[in-house]
Amino acid sequence: MAELDLDLVRHALAVARDRGLAEIELESGDSRFHAVLTPRKAKPPTPAQEAAAEADLYKVVKAPSVGYFRFGAQPLEAGASVKKGDAIGIVVALGLANAVESSYDGVVEEWLVEQDQAVEFGQALLRVKVSP
Repeated sequence: MAELDLDLVRHALAVARDRGLAEIELESGDSRFHAVLTPRKAKPPTPAQEAAAEADLYKVVKAPSVGYFRFGAQPLEAGASVKKGDAIGIVVALGLANAVESSYDGVVEEWLVEQDQAVEFGQALLRVKVSP
């Protein structure tokens, strides 16, 4: 009379859980094993996972150089649509104007600088809610 090996049962249960199976049945000779698996509840996201998801949803447009930031001819308001490559303003340094272009498609969430504010290279200027 053949019996079911306990290691085989454990392995079968692990595989069933990994594959999302609801039921498992093993049989060997006169031995039989039957189990109904309950689905695992999804774990709530951790603060780190939530922060990563928000980081994927919101992006910032950064200053291309050191200087003074100036809005474009038609300043974008919160809620306005912006496309990648759209001019959103300029950074003026030593009399030279460097265009600031949006790096993302999305919606203007908020300005992080003001008109004629001194900015550093790579400083966040505008927060954009990116389009999926």
